[in-house]
Amino acid sequence: MKRLLALIFILSAIALNAQVVLNLNLVTNNKKPIQYAIVTYEKFAYNSNELGFLSINNYKYGEKISIRKLGFVDTTIILNSSVLKDTLNVSVTLKSKIVILDEVPIYSNKTRETNPGLANFILDYELYEGDIVELLSGNKLILMRAENRITCHKKTLKGAENIVKDFYGNVNLITSSSAYKLKIDSSKIVIDTIPMNLENFNRAINYCDGIIDTLSFVRRYKDVNQTVAFFAISTLNNKRFKLLKEITNADKKKSVIANARKVNSLIYWIKNYNPENIAGEMGDVGHEELDLRRMVERLTYEQKTLYDAPSYNTLKLINDSIYIFAHDIDTMFVYDEACHLIKRNYIDYHHLKSWAGEIIMNEERTKVYGKFITNKNILLAEINLATGKLKLPFFKIESGHSPKKIKIRGDIIYYLGKQPDGVGYTVYVQELQL
Repeated sequence: MKRLLALIFILSAIALNAQVVLNLNLVTNNKKPIQYAIVTYEKFAYNSNELGFLSINNYKYGEKISIRKLGFVDTTIILNSSVLKDTLNVSVTLKSKIVILDEVPIYSNKTRETNPGLANFILDYELYEGDIVELLSGNKLILMRAENRITCHKKTLKGAENIVKDFYGNVNLITSSSAYKLKIDSSKIVIDTIPMNLENFNRAINYCDGIIDTLSFVRRYKDVNQTVAFFAISTLNNKRFKLLKEITNADKKKSVIANARKVNSLIYWIKNYNPENIAGEMGDVGHEELDLRRMVERLTYEQKTLYDAPSYNTLKLINDSIYIFAHDIDTMFVYDEACHLIKRNYIDYHHLKSWAGEIIMNEERTKVYGKFITNKNILLAEINLATGKLKLPFFKIESGHSPKKIKIRGDIIYYLGKQPDGVGYTVYVQELQL
């Protein structure tokens, strides 16, 4: 009997210390691959590939493997076996989760002021091609290179309040009653003497999301802004138009209920997961996440929230495509330039408590960023245009005085922020890179 027990002990020890090649396949609940998850084993870190696969050499049975991926519950697996194998293939399903902003890395870089005219304060600014146009106190306009070198001074109209770039890319000077187009080259600024009707100008700025070739893209609202529709309208004949997408209050209601059901299922899973399931999902859930999930759960029963929450659905012309970020229905729609729907992706970053309700497109029209606010800090995170998911890291805007009019060109963030003494605004720049 003692010899039998000793043999069993030896075999168990051999099994536990056996080293095998472990092939992991990481998938979602609907069996889609999870890319670029971080998998740690002993002191080594691995990443899953585009198909959700990765291999760990010399894996020992009974050793812990940790899996982390933004948007999914942290997962730990431990594999035990009494059967020796050279290769082990394991599929692991990661559970979706609502991301808490504190869980992701946040980076920032030092800011510097761009005020070569040494104005008491700057009323407004715009980016134009490779230059910066600034409206200074004292009715002055300056044109400057990005490296703080002034190339043009211009005395502007009395009562100038701000400057605005329109959907054609032109910079316009705004007074209390009119708008004036600015003609800009590398060495001078000329103010067009023919004023534009300010009401018509503002309407176009507010409701036109862009123009390509002979099409303009506009938003139209009805039902006290509870229904929004996006149209492509011919600039040659405004009677020719195409409806790209209409988002109704009923659509929004369905989306919120669907999201609540999803969160309910996650809560049910949290309450009932089995830690003894050695190949399953494990990990602690903080009280912040549970509170957030319960809040979303209550949306099922508190439909009034649907009407109180302000809508933010926007169209952006990015690269050679048309993107509609339909936050009300948790979907990003992508169209080609002929207005044919190419694809749609589920989006959920706007469910974060820190979501500030704004999408910022860079000047090159190649990237978009979501704006978030936490602890009075403004954070930016790039949105993956292929998936609709957030990219890490978040970038913190280093301004303690309510930065506004945030713009991005290249790897630089520009924004208006209060001066150090708190009187008036100035323009700051900050690098958008690690």
